[in-house]
Order: sequence, then C-alpha cells, then structure tokens
Amino acid sequence: MCSASRARASPLSVRARDRVVASSASPSPGATAPRTQSSIAAARTRGRSRSWRRCPPGEGRLPRTRVRARARALAVVVVRVVVRVVVRVVVRVVVRVVPVVVGARGHVVSARPTVHAWGTWDDGKPRTRLMLRALNDAGLLVRRTHADVWSTVADKSQLSGARAVLGAAWRWATSYGRLAGSLLRHGDEDVVYVGYLGHLDVLIAWPFARLRGQALVWDAFLSLYDTVVDDRRMAAPGGLVARALSTWERLACRAADVVVLDTAAHAAWFRAQYGLPEDATAVVFVGAEDDAFAPVEAAPGTGPGTGHDDALVTVLFYGQFIPLHGISTIVEAARRSDPAAVRWVIVGTGQEATRIDDDLRARPVANLTWHRWVEYDELRRLIVDADVCLGVFGGSGKAGRVIPNKAFQVLSVGRPLCTRDGPGIREILGDDDDGVLLVPPEDPDALLAAVQRVARERPGRRGRLHAGVVERFARPALARAATDAVVAAVARAARRRRRP
Repeated sequence: MCSASRARASPLSVRARDRVVASSASPSPGATAPRTQSSIAAARTRGRSRSWRRCPPGEGRLPRTRVRARARALAVVVVRVVVRVVVRVVVRVVVRVVPVVVGARGHVVSARPTVHAWGTWDDGKPRTRLMLRALNDAGLLVRRTHADVWSTVADKSQLSGARAVLGAAWRWATSYGRLAGSLLRHGDEDVVYVGYLGHLDVLIAWPFARLRGQALVWDAFLSLYDTVVDDRRMAAPGGLVARALSTWERLACRAADVVVLDTAAHAAWFRAQYGLPEDATAVVFVGAEDDAFAPVEAAPGTGPGTGHDDALVTVLFYGQFIPLHGISTIVEAARRSDPAAVRWVIVGTGQEATRIDDDLRARPVANLTWHRWVEYDELRRLIVDADVCLGVFGGSGKAGRVIPNKAFQVLSVGRPLCTRDGPGIREILGDDDDGVLLVPPEDPDALLAAVQRVARERPGRRGRLHAGVVERFARPALARAATDAVVAAVARAARRRRRP
C-alpha cells in the first residue's frame, strides 16, 4: 500500500494481520517495540526500486499505455540515430573507398568530355529534345539509353484513376533493370546526363557514376517541390507531401555534380533552397526548335491564308491550363475587351480547365474561342496568324523566374509577345526590343492595355521581330551553354575525387 493510501486508511480498516505478534501486552522498559506483520513486510520491501508497483492503479505510477508509448518513442529515436549513422558510413565507404578499389579514381577524362544520356526523360517535352540536340551539336553526346515511360502522359499532374497511376508506376519501376544494366556495361563516358523529369533517375545513377568515376549532370529544369506546393498548390506547405518532396529534391541535387536550370533566377532559387554552391548549378535556356518555329519573313497578318479579318486584333494563348499561366487573367481581360475590335483564341487544357469552363458557362465571352487541342505542327501557323501572343501571367514566384516554352517559340517566329514581368524573362531581352510587352502579374487591365497598344502599333509592324534576342537562345548558344555545364561537372567531379 502506498504511503498516501496508508495515510487515508481508517483505523477500523486495519486488517487482522496487523495484530501484535509479541505475547506481552506492554513492553518492558528498554525493550524494542513489538513488530507487526505489516512492519515485517515493509522492512523486507524497504529500499526496493519496484515498490511503486504495489500501488493501486492510478496511484503513484504511470499507466501502462503511457509507459509503452514512451518506450516506443525512445525506440524510434534510437533506430533513427542508428540508421543515420549506418547510412553515413555506407555512403562514405561507397564514395571514397570503393572507387579506389575498382580504380575509378584513375579515370582519365577525354580532352573533349563524352556524355552518356541516361534515364526516363520525357521526350514529349521540348526541353528534353533541345537539351539532347545541344549536347549533340556540341559533339559531346556519344550514347543514349532511354526508357520511354511518359509517352502516354501529357500532363503528369492530371493522372487520375488507380489503373493510370499504377500503370505509370509499373512502367517506371520496371525500366530500371535495363537502365542499370546499361550503366554497368558502359562506363567509359566521362559524364552521365540525366534529363527532365529525372528526380529518381539521378539517385539511381549516382552510385554507378561514383563507382565509375564519372561526373553526373542532372537537368532538373524545374523544382518539383515548387511546382506542386507553391505554384499548383496541390499540397499544403509544411505538410507531409511537401516535406517529402523537399527532402527528395535536396537529395537529388546533392547527388548531381551540376544541376542544370532554365534561367539564372531559377538557379539562384535552387541554391538558396537547397544550400548548393555557386558552381553546382548551370543555366541553359530552353530555346525553340527552329525547324518547327521558323521565323516569319512576310508582313504578318496580310497574306493569303491568315485566317482572320484584318480589322480584328487576334490574341493567341496556347498551353497547359496550370496556375502559372494565369488563365483567369486572360479570360477576364477578354471579357473586358471590345468584341468588335479584339478576338481571343485559347488553345489547351489542363488542371484549371474545369474551373475556366464553369466560368465561361456562367459568364460567356462572345469574342473568345477555345480549342482544346491542336497538333504541334499547327502551332506555328497560329502564331503567324496572331497579332500578339501571350506568355504567362500567374502570380507565383516560379512564374516570374521561368521563361515558358511558348515565349521562346513566339520570339523565334518573330511575332509580338506579351507576358508578365519578372527576372526570368529579362535575362534574354535587350533594351531596344519593342516587340515584347511586359505587364504586372494577375492584372487583366494591364494585359488589355498591352493588347490595345498592339492594335495601335500594328500598321507599323512588318516582317520579323526579335532577331537580336533569338541569337541568345539559338542552337549555337545552347550548344555552348550545354558544353559549359558538362565541363563544370567534370571539374567538380575531379575536385571531389582528389579529396582525402
């Protein structure tokens, strides 16, 4: 019985076992006090550390469930510490010891670095095709090992249904057997290049590249964390998904020797977000496929087959309906425009298509035409027929850091471009380029004012625009930038191998 319980006990509740054991009723002077059975039991247990377990439930001890919970929490902490220590030891062994054993530190880099393009990159994206072409134009690309995982997925954020998700995951997972075999068989190249979307590819390629003494270049192109959490708002900041994406992307960045981004502003964001050094990032503009977006030479909008009345100003937008594009801003500007003066053409679908469709049903816009899909080869004709083409107008930080594909394509064709202002687009513009109109993000009135300016200046515009700007992302410029990224990766890998 606990001391607290004993203090509360009534004298009448004293049990029979507490009777006096001694036969005499009163002790003689100098004799010791009679001992009871309770005092004998107390003496036997006095000083024992587990005496609190004799207390009734709730008195002087923790509930058993809380004890178990604390034990489990302590076990989790211990396991985490052990796992971290083991992982660090294994990584150190793989990175520093194994390459010495297999002779990777003796890898001799060619006078002109050679590149093995490897992974599950998305061939449907212009970025991937243009990067591979740039490496090929530079004479660096000597081998390609590709598993086509994304050919049936136009917008990865729109994957819905268990069958579609599991199908993509299955194709993705089963492709790595053949891909890993290629890395084992071919290790003579100086650089392993992982294209977009390669967040998992770069982690799988990392140990093979280290063992072979190869540099690893990852074309991240964009941040998966920034896209899902900040731009598309598909996950809450600070939530489990956001933390997982951030950790995943950080590990991918640390695995690569050089991370390639599309703008200097985007590269600066990566360095700040993931603690990368200056020489761990490189910039290669997206550019445009010059065969698909050849420059216009004739006076635009006046020749046969232009497809629209010259009295109307035609405004064109095409792309995926993602928050970065700011489709709501475009629709609202169209709603406020004069139907007799401006015609708006929108091409595409995506994440925000349902919301835009509901908005147009509730408040129709008479001078807006929406095409859900056109063939890629038809885009140039639409650009040529338009008086002004639109870029992006979203308000997120990413929208200001990037230069969208459509901006490069419109500039390559030589038509007027209107897009939101930001550090990204200003990286390729000159001070004298009057064919680009920059407006604040998410501002339909500013967009409409820019369109009206195009209408006023249209009679004076003839022939191709942006010739000077295009030189900054033409094929030779992209080849030079890709070469710089590869050379930087080789240099960083060499410094890493020299570390004690």
